[in-house]
Amino acid sequence: MKNKFKYIFIIFFVLMIFFTAGAFAHSGRTDSNGGHKDNKNVSGLGPYHYHCGGHEAHLHPNGVCLYSNSSNTSNTYNNSSSTSTNVVKNSNIEAESISITDTFDIEDVEVGDKFKLQASISPYNTTDKTIYWESSNNDILTIDSDGNVNAISKGPVTITAKTVNGKQDSLTLNVNVYPEEIKIEELDGEVFVGDKLQLKVDLVPGNSETTLKWSSSDESIVEVDENGNINALKYGHATITVTTDNMKTDSIVIDVNSSNDSFIGGMIIIFIIALVVIVIKYRKNIFKKSNVTEVDK
Repeated sequence: MKNKFKYIFIIFFVLMIFFTAGAFAHSGRTDSNGGHKDNKNVSGLGPYHYHCGGHEAHLHPNGVCLYSNSSNTSNTYNNSSSTSTNVVKNSNIEAESISITDTFDIEDVEVGDKFKLQASISPYNTTDKTIYWESSNNDILTIDSDGNVNAISKGPVTITAKTVNGKQDSLTLNVNVYPEEIKIEELDGEVFVGDKLQLKVDLVPGNSETTLKWSSSDESIVEVDENGNINALKYGHATITVTTDNMKTDSIVIDVNSSNDSFIGGMIIIFIIALVVIVIKYRKNIFKKSNVTEVDK
């Protein structure tokens, strides 16, 4: 009899546990989508929720399962009885800035030069680091998708580097035509002490541009300024040299003669001496004629 009551008590206890658990569960069979109805809203998530992958009851905001990629997704959702928030980590990190890296002397770009530009994107872990290169004038300078530059003709040009989300940086430079040859023009006539002249040069090709640097081998004889103007200071000779930006050079030797004033003075002295000689000869002739006349008398 005691055993009978014992079994009845055990069965009753098990039934109590079963129905108690059922009070905290919810009705509805899981369908093919991994969800089912919760008409009594036992879960607090509304009339329908999911149990994807054996996870606790949850919703699919915008049709996306919160547990399909739990480490890389996030969503915030609300319903009438509760609010739940899950943090989303966005796997797509966009560029915040881009900067062109100067790997050459920007001020010394010449027609025919070929070089490569590089750019850095921040942050360093940007997902898509594709860079789009552009030239403002392909007739002056071209640049390909890898940043390879080809300087074609003379003129100003702007190079732009862009990221996929529109961040950009620009670089403006001038493409120059430097001379292949420089020649100092010969001077007309002699150079005398005190003369001030300007030396002129011819550049090849004719459309080339450069600054010129002038120098004298002996500035005590011939001075030269930055414009090629020379000043002959004293007798002797000096070599004047001109140099271009791309190190093309030419030289000319200036021989400085005695002053024109000295030359003129010398000529005057010679003239006076000649005049004196003529006068003396003339007076002698007159004197001789005078003597002859007296003898005849």
